[in-house]
Amino acid sequence: MSDTTRFTLDGQEVEAREGETIWAVAKRQGNRIPHLCHKDAPGYRPDGNCRACMVAIEGERVLAASCIRTPKDGMVVTTTGAREVAARKMVMEMLVADQPARDAAHDKSSHLWDMADAQGIETSRFPRLEEGRIPLLDDSHVAGRLIGDQHFDDHLAGAIGTVGLGLDHHTLGRGADARSGQHPLAVDLD
Repeated sequence: MSDTTRFTLDGQEVEAREGETIWAVAKRQGNRIPHLCHKDAPGYRPDGNCRACMVAIEGERVLAASCIRTPKDGMVVTTTGAREVAARKMVMEMLVADQPARDAAHDKSSHLWDMADAQGIETSRFPRLEEGRIPLLDDSHVAGRLIGDQHFDDHLAGAIGTVGLGLDHHTLGRGADARSGQHPLAVDLD
């Protein structure tokens, strides 16, 4: 049994190492697929929740998050087709809508803005958060004050050895309304 998988990526036959994602293979081939919910560094894991890295897989109706999808032998994947490019741009537009204008942003060189630049997104057609609206603070638990940064959450999970963090902890809501909470399918073991 081989420890590599052969598949087609943007018309080129490539090999994936065991456990390697489509996103990682594309990066190795010099194709930079946008990504936001993970950091390409040791100790971080992709979640596929931002949908910024979607690709098309022949024979599948919906686009797939390339950061969590491992290829199968013979799979045909495209990253540059109109559908997947438009979907990734839409994700960036929705995220940029909740951001201050870049010239007013506290971090003008953030990864979010790097990925927006890579896709030619400078503004959003979606409505901004109402001026002066301050999202309510979720102080239902003191640990919630630290939650909200997915990278922090992932490192915390690794540090305390939490298994299945995706089920016992979940980010509920979107954008400015995001808050930490228990996944609806989680079982409370306390």
